[in-house]
Amino acid sequence: MANDVSRVSVYSAPGPDGQPDSFDRFLDRLRVYLDGRGGAAGSQKLRAVIYAGYGWMPSMRLVAVSRELTVTSGTTARWVDFRFDAPPFLSGFELATYQFGLLSGPTRNVARYASTSRANALWWGTDSYADGPLTSLEKPTLTLPPTTWQTDDKQMSIQGIAVPVGDGRSGCP
Repeated sequence: MANDVSRVSVYSAPGPDGQPDSFDRFLDRLRVYLDGRGGAAGSQKLRAVIYAGYGWMPSMRLVAVSRELTVTSGTTARWVDFRFDAPPFLSGFELATYQFGLLSGPTRNVARYASTSRANALWWGTDSYADGPLTSLEKPTLTLPPTTWQTDDKQMSIQGIAVPVGDGRSGCP
């Protein structure tokens, strides 16, 4: 992973049948498949980030940032849990989408994440680790300048581990 970059993949909350549902959730943690075999020596700091948006709105807002985690060079591939100070709330309101991702620290090319091929599934852009993640981001489009968020044909191997708490359509648990 490059340094001082956020990268996020877009998800909707699937129900038990694998289809999007309308349940509100509290996110316990994000789990990412990582290793420390990016080629560089040393260690790289990472934080998980969550952005949220609705439908076709162009902007996404920051929901939560995880505690810091350090990946050391040579670390074998495994699922790594990113925890939050408090469980973030994910609304089940229809058309809600979430962007789960990683913000990488100032050291480059230590950590790597697993991914699968999927057109335009990964958004990425410059984001200073020292300053904390951007509070909002704009969906990448053909009209945005190349210095903003860009897309790549990767779907990051990342899982949101959550607890359903009620149906978001009714407003009732």
